[in-house]
Amino acid sequence: MPSPEVTKGTRGFVIPIGGAEDKLADRQVLRRFIEVCGGSGARVAVIPTASQEASTGDRYIQAFGAIGASVEVLDYRTRADAEREDWFAELESADGIFLTGGNQLRL
Repeated sequence: MPSPEVTKGTRGFVIPIGGAEDKLADRQVLRRFIEVCGGSGARVAVIPTASQEASTGDRYIQAFGAIGASVEVLDYRTRADAEREDWFAELESADGIFLTGGNQLRL
């Protein structure tokens, strides 16, 4: 259940999953995430910043795409990236924001 609203608007969920979820076979955790985001056709912003693997974003494009989601990867690497208005617009319009596993100190 979302926390109580402080101001008017839509509140969402924080879903900690612990990492190492199945991205290839049944994708049970990713499927549930998409359900919470509104189901097939949900728009998901993936932030792979915690990972140092260059292929992380592409893996989530494939994994979420296979279950019907639209994915935009926002690969924040510098503080200046946080000021990109195009990425801010993607976050504002996303049905879900997915932060990948890795070294969370990089966030």
